[in-house]
Amino acid sequence: MITKKNPLFTYVFSVFHGSNFWRYPKSVLCRGAILRNVKFVIRGRNSCVSIPSGTVMTDCEIRVYGDNCKVIIQKGNNSISNTILWVEDDKSQIIIGAGFTMQGGQISATEGKRIEIGNDCMFSSGIDIRNGDSHGIFSLETGQRQNFAEDVKIGNHVWLTKDVTILKGSSIVNNIVVGNKSLVSGLLGKEKAIYSGIPARLIKDNVVWDRYRVSKIDIKK
Repeated sequence: MITKKNPLFTYVFSVFHGSNFWRYPKSVLCRGAILRNVKFVIRGRNSCVSIPSGTVMTDCEIRVYGDNCKVIIQKGNNSISNTILWVEDDKSQIIIGAGFTMQGGQISATEGKRIEIGNDCMFSSGIDIRNGDSHGIFSLETGQRQNFAEDVKIGNHVWLTKDVTILKGSSIVNNIVVGNKSLVSGLLGKEKAIYSGIPARLIKDNVVWDRYRVSKIDIKK
């Protein structure tokens, strides 16, 4: 029943199941999305949250603190649960591709920088992605700040397994698996590979992954 895409049905369903998007009619676009207990907090001007039809969100929070910020999920079969999407400071952005699934964690964009996630990504629980440090570090010699935010980019068809952390300035190419409890703090640059560890390093290449254990993989991918 919850897969129906009728906009009126999804609106009523989402309100009945505890989502408060209706408080922000100029900022939240969620026509056709199924929202169960999704809480929004938006403080700022000209910011936009776009959740398209085909998306199911359960027990999530979307928090925006700043002007001209964006949280955009591309249209597709997206399923997101137990997740916080946090955008803070003017012009910060979280952009998520189609076919995205995430079972829990937090994605945080700050200081006007961007977190971009490609299509067909699968994120497990305990995921922490952030493009900044949240607090300042300053030089005792000059008084200048040392730790500015940096963009994060994650390619298409990336699998983050349980408890993976992605730090500012990181970049992950297409067709990657990142192992449990790994810490990514730079470039994972080899496609069709597995990276793992603290920090994450290449441990196996010439592999591809699939959402289903028993499916046949097209080795030409």
